[in-house]
Amino acid sequence: MPDRSDLSELIVTDRRSLQEACRALADAGKFGFDTEFIRERSYVPQVCLIQAAT
Repeated sequence: MPDRSDLSELIVTDRRSLQEACRALADAGKFGFDTEFIRERSYVPQVCLIQAAT
């Protein structure tokens, strides 16, 4: 099992932290992501969560 002691998280709440996250993902080269949507009371889904991992 890989060592997970070096894992860190970044919670994006503003434009600056979004730019930081995008730079980190671009530098990683490969990454995966998962999205969650709210579809209650609407035909148009609203993004409520995006998770990314390198």
